[in-house]
Amino acid sequence: MEWEGYYKLKNIALASHCGERSLPTGSQAGNPFHPTSVFGTISRCTQSFGSPLLVNWCLNNVKPMKLLILIFTVCLLAACSSKPSPKKIFIVRHAEKQLTGEDPELAYAGTVRATKLAQILSDQDVKHIFSTDYIRTKKTAEPTATNAGVAIQLYQPASQDELVEMLKSLEGNILVVGHSNTVSRLANEFSTNGEDYKDLEDIEYNYIYEVTLDEKGASVSRKTFKDY
Repeated sequence: MEWEGYYKLKNIALASHCGERSLPTGSQAGNPFHPTSVFGTISRCTQSFGSPLLVNWCLNNVKPMKLLILIFTVCLLAACSSKPSPKKIFIVRHAEKQLTGEDPELAYAGTVRATKLAQILSDQDVKHIFSTDYIRTKKTAEPTATNAGVAIQLYQPASQDELVEMLKSLEGNILVVGHSNTVSRLANEFSTNGEDYKDLEDIEYNYIYEVTLDEKGASVSRKTFKDY
């Protein structure tokens, strides 16, 4: 009876922390190896620590009350470790391009803007840089990449959902360089205040979308180069 009540108590206590919604009943409650038992729960909680051996050791060596305390500690650490660190994502359109060719280089004004972007982000400790696979976007990102010592990673603008998930999962500040018909849409993926940014006009190169991700959630502001 002691162990049956013990299993029920632990499952109820851990449900909110470890995502366990199915609690053992009847004979399941006395089976420590049942998938819905507390040990199935703690196994999932400890996966991030790579410690299945720890679970087995606990089963054989730790008394019920001490094990309960250990479970709470492990799950609390797992919950805390899953919270992303605060970061910023800077989303910009490529700088001014030349008007000839299918994959044009940057115009002189675009080269100047790319250098200015690197200066703006020089104190932002950028850890990741993403660009589409075009000369104009990569050249816009290059000065920032050189200053930060970071390699440019290519992405497909059509796979926006995958990009958003990747940006959320990464640690550190990020620069994303895109196009007039992609940067506003990407910023909108993080907007929580009902803001709906429209696609940029052909002549608009002056905007920087600044996404802030922290413990409060996500926020987006649109600034110009002169705002920095």
